[in-house]
Amino acid sequence: MEHQTISSMEAAALTPNVIAHELAHQWFGDKITCRNWQNIWLNEGFASYAEAVYTEAVNGQSGYTATINSFMSSARSARGSIYVQDITNFANIFSSSRTYAKGATVLHMLRGIVGDSTFYRIMRTYAASPTVAYQTAVTEDFQAIAQQVSGRNLDPFFKQWIYGEGYPTYRTTITSATSATAVTVRLEQRNTVSSNPASFTMPVQMWVQSASGDTIITVLNNQADQTFTLPARGSVTGVVVDPNNWILKTVESTTVVTGLSEPTPIDLRIYPNPASETLSVNFSLSSASPVTLSLTNLLGQQVRTVNEPTLVTGPHTRTMSLRGLARGQYTVTIETQTGKQSRVVLLQ
Repeated sequence: MEHQTISSMEAAALTPNVIAHELAHQWFGDKITCRNWQNIWLNEGFASYAEAVYTEAVNGQSGYTATINSFMSSARSARGSIYVQDITNFANIFSSSRTYAKGATVLHMLRGIVGDSTFYRIMRTYAASPTVAYQTAVTEDFQAIAQQVSGRNLDPFFKQWIYGEGYPTYRTTITSATSATAVTVRLEQRNTVSSNPASFTMPVQMWVQSASGDTIITVLNNQADQTFTLPARGSVTGVVVDPNNWILKTVESTTVVTGLSEPTPIDLRIYPNPASETLSVNFSLSSASPVTLSLTNLLGQQVRTVNEPTLVTGPHTRTMSLRGLARGQYTVTIETQTGKQSRVVLLQ
């Protein structure tokens, strides 16, 4: 039992992870208690994640990674949403795979999206907030604080991971051009029929491996079938999806096609970068085409869109206003009849 200031454990349970879990309940479970059984992950998912934080503190990144991998392995077997729909059964409320393991994995994924410093500011702010401290909370209370601290709209993230179910299964097709200056990656989500949503929106790291040097690039995967053109430093030897394991997922298969001629990319340039109030987007078209320019945040939301019915061949410039947007990383994408190209911009 995790009574505040006096945790009670049997001798067989006196292991470092269990002790870390029960001590964490003094904040997440005692100081702040879930308002109802549907939101039990606010107690057990948080305390489970504390086990990973403990192993990270004493064993470094390898300890943290091993704990998260264990949670993810269990979370893949979870059925139903983390928000407990049926609270008539004790085992259903205290599901080890869903409430504990997947609940902890959600915090791991949130940390990956907002970054370490922001994540821990979110946790400290939540634990000290007068609206929930020494009171009760529901998921929306934690989400509101996470959004306030990060300056981001996290509604899509919480909807798909707390109120949805399942996880993405990726299949990749990699095309390496003979000039070795770019690699094309087709990323498909082959999710199970029980997945909800049908496709997940997440920032996905892509590790482009080359004998001349590796590069990790973050792309925004917000479609079930999406193609990205990534820069390469030399002859590409492989591309790894989510190399740092920030996403609860499986990778079904990878198909590599090499020796093809490199497609002509759209010439897209943005400045300044980092930007503050306005962003200039320069692009050149090899043929007349309708054009769509979009600015998308890390959660897949289009926050700015410019549509042009038809533009002639040659160079063009458009300006996007950034006023009113939260600071952070965004993706500028141009789409034409012949393809698309993206660039990442940092808003200060």
